[in-house]
Amino acid sequence: MRPRKELSKQEGTDRDFVVALARGLEVLRAFRREGEALGNGDFAARTGLSKSTISRLTYTLHRLGYLSFDPETARYRLAPPVLSLGFSCLAGLPVIDLAKPYMQELADYSGMPVALAGRDRLTMIYLERCRGSNSITLAIDVGAHIKLATTAVGRAFLAGISEERRSEIIEDIRHHEGQAWPAIERGINDALET
Repeated sequence: MRPRKELSKQEGTDRDFVVALARGLEVLRAFRREGEALGNGDFAARTGLSKSTISRLTYTLHRLGYLSFDPETARYRLAPPVLSLGFSCLAGLPVIDLAKPYMQELADYSGMPVALAGRDRLTMIYLERCRGSNSITLAIDVGAHIKLATTAVGRAFLAGISEERRSEIIEDIRHHEGQAWPAIERGINDALET
């Protein structure tokens, strides 16, 4: 129920923050890469929002065309307009156009795949990838999420940000990982030292 906690940090403290919009976006974020259909109970479990709130949000998102609804199963799937948001996002990231020639040059030189990712909470999301000539391929598609704390790209991200911001993110990771934290912390610290 982590998303609900993240929302509560902002509720009531920022007059410009639209809680209903944030909750609607949390419903869209509840879907995972597997593309499964979700019912209102699934959304409630994944977001920490009440079932009555979920019911109003899914109804609204369905009416707006962002969710498709199967009346036989009472489950929702993401609808094509959500995809248009993703493509609009990628088209609006000039860093991709800037980085791609250098990424391809590195992939050609090393023979290995090269990827560009951006942070999405405690994960990294692939924004672009280039293939090298080696038979080793990066079998992760643009849009895929991988863990920030345990991957090279995530640890590179942590190394490249300010110490203050890194401390905040590491605290969130520590809270999220629970008992696995000591091993993950060692891996992060080792990566930051190199």
